[in-house]
Amino acid sequence: MASATVHLKGFASGLDLSGPAFQAALALPELAACEALAWDGDAHAEDSFTALIAALAERWPALRLMAFLADDEAAANGAHAPSADGFARSWGSAGLLDRIERRTLAVPAGAANAWEELGVAALLETGATAVVCLGGGACVRSEQLRAPANVTFTVVAADRPDGGGGREAAAIPRPAGGEPTAMVYRVPGGGGGGASGATAAPGEAGGAASSSSGPKLSHRC
Repeated sequence: MASATVHLKGFASGLDLSGPAFQAALALPELAACEALAWDGDAHAEDSFTALIAALAERWPALRLMAFLADDEAAANGAHAPSADGFARSWGSAGLLDRIERRTLAVPAGAANAWEELGVAALLETGATAVVCLGGGACVRSEQLRAPANVTFTVVAADRPDGGGGREAAAIPRPAGGEPTAMVYRVPGGGGGGASGATAAPGEAGGAASSSSGPKLSHRC
């Protein structure tokens, strides 16, 4: 059964959206069948996974858009939380601000990573069982480890420059025994990134192989 709400996550910068990964994401059945998209307050940018939100919103005018923002207490406690001002400016420039339902969630005081806490809380808030990741770094991997086991993370193997001359692959690992070059693969929440029960999408081979080096997290993901 398709999930009515799908959460989107991924690299927030450095993506090349002219490549095959972006097209593979646009073609995902999870996105074609959903009624609403949710994300964790990321600003719109042309080199971010949020460009996928804008593309889908243009394709389907009736699609609901839900953004979760951290409450003001997160900023007061010094947490590295999403900026409401930056969010509004970027989505206003994209012409989509009026379509977005903005919801505020509390982030625990002293949280080491407000983005991670926000992502975990947002998934519990909607009760969604489908997450689509366009790449994604250490923060996304942590959210997957903390997600309920009935949540499926569909990972599109987008990568980006790592700042050292190499490429940073998606931090959520591929399933054991899966196709090592599949463009799309699926894993459950709850630390199931290496579970043999996870599946690669059929007929979607040819993606970037997973990097053996750990992710380099500089900001969000």
